[in-house]
Amino acid sequence: MKLIEYLTGQGGMMLLGLIAITVFVIRKYKEKRYFKDVERRINNRNKSQGAK
Repeated sequence: MKLIEYLTGQGGMMLLGLIAITVFVIRKYKEKRYFKDVERRINNRNKSQGAK
């Protein structure tokens, strides 16, 4: 019962906030990594076309 009381109280709100912030940071990291990869692919394609 203490666990349910903790999750519905202030501790639960802090836990929920921590989870939300973690998800937000992970999504931002993945997005940044994705665009970096796309930029690298574009640069590689441009270099290979310029060499031909």
